[in-house]
Parts: sequence; C-alpha cells; structure tokens
Amino acid sequence: MELKNRFKPLRDHRTYAVAMLALIVVHVSLLCYSAWIHSPTLDEPAHLASGVHLGRTGDYSLYRVNPPLVRLIAAVPALLLDCQVDWGRLATYAGTRSEFTVGEDFVRANGRRSLLYFRLGRVLLSCFSVVGAVTCFLWAKDLYSPRSGLVAASLWCFSPLILGHGALMTPDCAAAALFVLASYCFWRWLNVPCWKRALVTGCVLGVALLSKTTAVLLVGIWPAIWMVYRWCAEDRPSRDWWWREAKMIASILGIGLYLLNLGYLGKGTGTPLGEFRFVSAMLSGDERSEHNRFQNTIFAAVPVPLPADYVLGIDSQQNDFESLSRPSYLRGKFQAKGWWYYYLYASLVKLPGGVLGLLGLTLVTMPFRRAHRVVDWRDHLVLLSPAIVIFIAASSKTGFSHHLRYVLPSFPFLYIWVSQCFAPHPCDRLATSRTDDTMQSEDHTAGRHKGPAESCYIVMAASALLAYSVVTSLWYFPHSLSYFNEFAGGPRNGAAHLLNSNIDWGQDLLNLEQWILESADPSDLPVHLAFQSQYNPFDLDVRDIDSWPFRIARTIPPEVPPGSYAIGVNLLHGYPAVVHDRNREIYQISNVGLDELRKMDPLARIGYSVVVYSDQQISEAIKRHRRPADDASKRGPAF
Repeated sequence: MELKNRFKPLRDHRTYAVAMLALIVVHVSLLCYSAWIHSPTLDEPAHLASGVHLGRTGDYSLYRVNPPLVRLIAAVPALLLDCQVDWGRLATYAGTRSEFTVGEDFVRANGRRSLLYFRLGRVLLSCFSVVGAVTCFLWAKDLYSPRSGLVAASLWCFSPLILGHGALMTPDCAAAALFVLASYCFWRWLNVPCWKRALVTGCVLGVALLSKTTAVLLVGIWPAIWMVYRWCAEDRPSRDWWWREAKMIASILGIGLYLLNLGYLGKGTGTPLGEFRFVSAMLSGDERSEHNRFQNTIFAAVPVPLPADYVLGIDSQQNDFESLSRPSYLRGKFQAKGWWYYYLYASLVKLPGGVLGLLGLTLVTMPFRRAHRVVDWRDHLVLLSPAIVIFIAASSKTGFSHHLRYVLPSFPFLYIWVSQCFAPHPCDRLATSRTDDTMQSEDHTAGRHKGPAESCYIVMAASALLAYSVVTSLWYFPHSLSYFNEFAGGPRNGAAHLLNSNIDWGQDLLNLEQWILESADPSDLPVHLAFQSQYNPFDLDVRDIDSWPFRIARTIPPEVPPGSYAIGVNLLHGYPAVVHDRNREIYQISNVGLDELRKMDPLARIGYSVVVYSDQQISEAIKRHRRPADDASKRGPAF
C-alpha cells in the first residue's frame, strides 16, 4: 500500500502531462486551420510590411506604436522567401502612420502570393499562444491544483478571443501570453526571492516589453506589489532583507529595460527629453503643431533611457486617442468619443457564458475560501492586479472605443483565477497525504468538514460551465473573431452591440471567394463588393467580384446592376470606412437603403462579417428608402 501511494503522484503527473500535450496539439491545430482560411485583417498588411521593412533596413519607424518583436517574427517567412516590396509611399516624419499605405503596396506588389506570407507568419506566431496555455496551467497548478491548471489552460485554448486573435499576426495574443508569463515569473520570485529567479523574471519582462507597449504597465506596478506583498507578510523581513530584495527588483527592471533597448539595437537610447518632436497634446502641450512641452524646462536635458522610436510610438498612440476621426460604436449608437465602460460591456457580450458562470461561481465561493485561507490573499493580489490595471488604463482612454483586443492581456489572469473552482478543499488536500488506511478510518470525519468548493453540486456546476464554454466556442469556430455569447444573441446579433475587430475585421474575403466558387448561381455573378480593408481586395485576384456601384455624394443609378451584393457588417451598419474599387480608387459607399437592408434576410452569410444580398433586395431597399420622401412630397408642405 505504501509503494502504491508513493507512485501515485508520478502517475498523476504523467496523466496531466499527457492531457496538457493533447490540449496543446488540438489548440495549435485550430489556430493553424483558422490562420490558413482567413483573409488578411485590417492591420495585418501593415504589420507584415513593417516587419519586412525592419528586417531589410533596420529602420524601426514603421508601426512604431507597437514594439518590433512580433511583426519581425511574423515577417521571417516573407523575408526567407524573398518577397517583393514597394517603399514608394514610405514616410517617416513625426506623427505619420504610413505603415498602412506601405502594407497596401506590399499586397499589390506580391498579389495572390502574399496570402502565403500571411499564412506562414500566422502559423509561426502560434508558438506564443502555446506559451500562454502552458503559463496558465503552471500558475493555476501552483496556486490551486493540477486539475485547476488543466482547466485554466482549457479556458485559454478554447477561448474565442484567443482562437481569433491567436491566428493572426497582430501582437495582441503574443502580448497576452508574455504578459502573464512575466507576471508568473515575478510571482515565483516573490515566493523564493533568489538571484536566479530575478534574472529569469527580468529576461521575460524584457521580451514582454518588446511585444506590446501595454507591458510597460508591469514596470510601474511590480514595485508597488512587492512592497505590499512583503509588508503584509506574517513575518516581515528585516532591514537587510528589504535592501537585498530592493536590489533584486531594481535588477529585474534594469534587465527588462536593457533587453528592450537591445531589441531596438540601442537606437536613440539616451536622447535628451527636450529633443523629441511630439505630436500628441499630452506630450507636446500644443494640439495644433509638433512641439515638446519639456523644452526650456529643467527636464529638457534629462536623457531618456528608452529607444527613441519606442518613445515616439507612445506619443503617436496617444495622438490617436486624442484625435482619431473615426467614431466609436456601442449598442447601435455612434459618437465622436468613447465610453469608459466600453471594455466592461464588451467583455460581458464577448466572453463565453460558461466563463461568466465560472466567474460568478468563484465570487460566490470566495468568502468560504478566504475563511479557510486556501490561498494567501497576497497571491491573488499578484494575480489580479495586472488585469485590473490593464482594464483601468484602457478604460481611461476615452478618445475612441473600438477594440476589445486592447484588454486581451487581462483575460489569462481571469482564466487562472476562476480555475480555483476546481481546486480541492483543504480537508481533501490533507487527506490525500495520508495512507489509504488512515483515510478510510477518518473518512467520516473529513466528510463533516467538506465545504461547498468540494461538494458534488459545485464540482458538477463548474464542470458543466467549463463544458458549456468549450462547446459554444467550438460551435462557432472558425469564426471565433466574430464570437458573441448567447446572452448577446450570438454572432448574428453581434453588430447590435459592437463593430470593428469585435466582429468584422476583414477576415472573410477568402470565405466569400469559396462561396462564389461552390454555392453561387450564375445569376448571382458578379458579386459587387463593399469590403473594409487596408489593402485592395482586387489585388488578391478574387474571382467574379466587382466594385460596389453606390457611392456617397453620387446619384443612385435608376437601374441596379445585375448580380449579387456582398457588404461587410461594419459598412452595413453605417460605419464610415472607405472601400476600394478595381481601378484603385478609394471611396465611401452610400448609406441609401442600408437601414432597409438590415431588416431583410440575406441571400447568404459569409461567416458572420459579410452578408450577401440579391440585386432584387438592393433595388427594393432603395425603393423603401425613397418612399417616405416621395410620400412627403405628395402631401405638400405642412402649415
């Protein structure tokens, strides 16, 4: 019996290792499939072209609002396969965002072959999602139990947000994975503050800082978390111990900062603050011109220990929040600025219902767990602080509200936290460390102390919620980018709540092409396309598509051209984006009849981001739109 108990942990370890490996294989397979079938989304051409430009020239100015790590890795296949480039419209002066025009030119230069570069770059970046899954498993396992670790990893691997953005070459998923990995390493250092763990934490922090600017928040909150964690300990450290750990955390931040500068090859590091040309009102002090509010102050000569392009990227992103001309959308309403509660609302409609249920279950059982001190509250402080800070920082930027992906790095912390519903009760933990004979003799005693966390009903409820979350996510796969939960009405009703990358980011052009080849009748051709993208879809040689004929500020033709009409959900709901025609002109479509089209059942739905209407439906929608005006003219003026 003693030998059996000795080998039981080893068997359990192997079981969880095999389960985790299977989970990762399934997850990567889903990501690769999604990466292969979806067309380039709005920001991807700019990311890929910027990565290629960086790899060939060493210039960091393109897409400087994000650090270079992710786009450079994504560009490796294109660089190795000797892609074509066109830098004719490249501009690098302060405040410019020419990466989008350069991305458009990249797609035009490579044509249909550019799809291969996007696909290979996406597949290469799936490694970051594996890092996120493994980190969720390890942190939840260390905090609660191996079972909780497997649950946290499952929530990551089957999250619609991760499956959607993890299959793209944008930095959001990679940043989420590295953000939680850096926080996990920091938590391990807090538990065992040694120089080895400090070195590892600093290195991971540096990599996280190179993935997305959001990671700079860690530099600000880690010292505060460290002081609270140590000050509230039962046995407070001595003065010498405080000094020793202070040197360690300074080294962690210093290593991270060093690696950040190394990633930029030290370009512009140490530039005096007064020499920058800022464009945001926050840093320039002037909304109308390039300036620097720190000129002629005592701070002008202070060297900035950051790469110049990193600093200018922060300034450019802040300028977007202050002056972006595109309106924000929420629940059918457009407005010039954003909403402070946008990300909270978006989370409620975009997270699977099972995850929301697990969140509620965790909150209900939290008082019990606190009473039994299952996990030190300080550990939960380390776990939840980054997620809360990300939400607060994003919500405070109300210049525009477009993308839930801006707070994507906060969700792995949520997945780990709710996995505690599957952790064993402390009485059960004690029982598992004893022999079977002792367990049998004290089984009735242990049973009297079991609480709700280990009760049959709680475990069954948590398991059902987990299964519900996984099933609903897979039900809508591979259209994970457009996922909305059942409480929001599902993806078909998603546009009633949110637009932009939350539902339509230009991902379904290739799926439209597949519909044209397999399902469209000859009478449905050509397909007149109104498609929001940062490249010209005609450059991809999609068969049987034509330009959308109804343009803003132009007279609607008396006869609707024959064929069918495919329109993106953003445009269908009146979002003022531009589209391309086959002659490389950029224009806005007319809104005439769109309100009537939304009331009709479409000819086809392509994923959940493109809808197809017949020419008869288009004609009828235009007639209905004109009818109230005609009726009013017949009635004559009102007296």
